[in-house]
Amino acid sequence: MKRDRIEALLSRLPKPPMPEIPTERFREHLRRDKKIVGGTLHYVYLAGIGEAVLEAGVPEEELLSALDHLSSLEAPP
Repeated sequence: MKRDRIEALLSRLPKPPMPEIPTERFREHLRRDKKIVGGTLHYVYLAGIGEAVLEAGVPEEELLSALDHLSSLEAPP
């Protein structure tokens, strides 16, 4: 499965430092993002190796939750 392969490869890399960004500042940046079309934030993510997907209407709370999750991850030993 592609996802397993990607996760295995990423688990070997050191975790990059996550900047401390206050939630409200992050929200301000989201609201001014160049990917906002017609008031809706469009987000590009990778579904697999070489498989970029454009997703419209990603809820702000979902992005904040993802940021919290990434910030909580431990660096590999």
